[in-house]
Order: sequence, then C-alpha cells, then structure tokens
Amino acid sequence: RAPYFSHKGYWNGSVWMPHQWILWKALIDRGNTDLAFEIASKSLNVWKNEVEATYCCFENFMCHNGRGSGYHHFSGLSCPISLFFESYYTPGKITTGWSSVIEDAVWNNEKSAVSVTANAVKDGVSILVCMNSAKDYTFTVNGNPVTPVRLTDGAYSITLRKGKNKVEIN
Repeated sequence: RAPYFSHKGYWNGSVWMPHQWILWKALIDRGNTDLAFEIASKSLNVWKNEVEATYCCFENFMCHNGRGSGYHHFSGLSCPISLFFESYYTPGKITTGWSSVIEDAVWNNEKSAVSVTANAVKDGVSILVCMNSAKDYTFTVNGNPVTPVRLTDGAYSITLRKGKNKVEIN
C-alpha cells in the first residue's frame, strides 16, 4: 500500500530476513509472541520452499510470489532463519527480545528442566524457552505458578516483570 512499493523493487518490494528478525525481537519484548511466531513461521516456510526448489539462498524474497530474489549465494542473510528455527525447535534454547537479558540458565541433561535468571527492563517482556517436547511441564516465575503460551510442541513464551525474574521449568 505504500506509494513507493514496487513488485520489481529491490529495497521497496521485497522481504529481507534480517528486518523480519529485528521486528520479531521487538514483538517478543512487547509480549506479542503469537505474531512473532507467525513471522518466524512464514519466514521459515518461504525460505524452505525456495531452497527446496532451487538449492539457492537468496538475499531477499518478493512479496507478490514468495520467491527468492537478488544474489543467490547470500548465505549470511539466512542467519535469522537459523535463529527462528533454533528458538522454536531446538531444546535448550532461550530467546529474548531487546529488553531483557539472561543472566544465568542451568539445564538438566535432557533439556527437560531449567532454572533461569532473567532481567527485564520493563513489565510485560517475554522470553521464549524451547524444551524437550516429550514431557509436560510446570512453570513458575519468582516462585509463583504461571501459565505460559505454548507456541510449538516444545517452545513456550513466558511473561516477565521488570527486574530480576527467577523462572523455573520442571
């Protein structure tokens, strides 16, 4: 809808994965993890479809058809794809937005229990935690039971309060 959009545009008609990653991190900070997951899932699917069709890793993807565009050996721009996948499908991964930091995380060997110390600069910040999907879990934040948002079979979104948060998942 932007007046400068062009179906043939390099910067003004295509989707760049690093920009999706920046937006994704900001959405995690806002606690909007459902939309963040939608962006990551669409990005993963577009990338997968193009790589399966061409074995190429393009710079960007065209909005009107989802096909890769630009230079076809730009593997460095696939780093956000790896980070999306890791956050939702790799047990033992904790992902933050821009407004929180993981100070400590202690996992068991099976990635089915973790104790996390996270520091958030404001209320409502979320973190994503990817667990072993073979189990059911209980979640506490600062000793209080919480109900996370389940995003995939193993990935959960947990909302934090401002300051230090002790997250326990068992």
